[in-house]
Amino acid sequence: MTGRPSRILQVFRSATMSVVLAAGFFAAAELLLLATGLPDPGIYAGDIRSFWTLRPDLPPQDLPFRERGTTFRVRTNQSGFRGAAPVEGATLCLGDSTTFGWGVEEDEAWPAVLGELLGAPTINGGVPGYSTHQGRIALAAALRLRPRTVVLAYLVRDAERAPVADADRPEPPWDPRILQLLRKLRPAPSAAHRAGVPRVSAAAYIENLRQMIAEISAAGASPVLLQFPTLPADEVKAGVSGAAPVAEHQAALAQVAAAHPGLPLLVPAFELSHFFPEDPIHLTVEGNRALALAVAAGLSGP
Repeated sequence: MTGRPSRILQVFRSATMSVVLAAGFFAAAELLLLATGLPDPGIYAGDIRSFWTLRPDLPPQDLPFRERGTTFRVRTNQSGFRGAAPVEGATLCLGDSTTFGWGVEEDEAWPAVLGELLGAPTINGGVPGYSTHQGRIALAAALRLRPRTVVLAYLVRDAERAPVADADRPEPPWDPRILQLLRKLRPAPSAAHRAGVPRVSAAAYIENLRQMIAEISAAGASPVLLQFPTLPADEVKAGVSGAAPVAEHQAALAQVAAAHPGLPLLVPAFELSHFFPEDPIHLTVEGNRALALAVAAGLSGP
């Protein structure tokens, strides 16, 4: 009888010591991060696994475009968007890195070019990595800028494959910077791990867009749907690196537009040359201008 309580007490002490050591490790790691500033959170704030934003008021800095071995300059305004301070009554362009203008300069990204073509202010609300899951969460803050028109350019990241859907990603139990540090120490995931489910299913994509359209309309702005350009279907079938099948989400986007009579759906056509050969998700300078021309024509009406 005396052996069993002693055994239980020993297990309890071991478990307690493990918890204390783990807590001490993470506390020490956090102190190290605070002292050294590592890993640098870069241009992002929040948890890169579930919901993040661009850090506001970032001074101009060069970001690496690793696929091409070049850099491009980025700054953010007080609202946490790329570019100069936003103004009311602007055209707000929401999307992911393809709207943000990954790999090109601020004035070369299609929202900035669109502003030049329209002769009216625009806001680049693109955040790298965003699907409609993050876009829907961030929409309320964006609408505080009182835009006149809101272009929803979500598609590529929604259709992107991941081990779990965005909505099912748990938040980390500790500071996201520690999580980022641990990831830096981990090997890159294999191709097998990159397979999985769409980050946002077609059904969830429809629901997210419907709710965003409702919120935009309730705020007194005009929503516009943009089928963001992807590689031509033949290139996707040929297995071009970086290409992702998006047909299901394109059909879902058309379904949303059909359910909202009068809601513009812009479907630009693009060539392979409009995408970086080393990174066929993102548009070149010429591709960004071609998209801006297509959007400007769609917003101006027939």
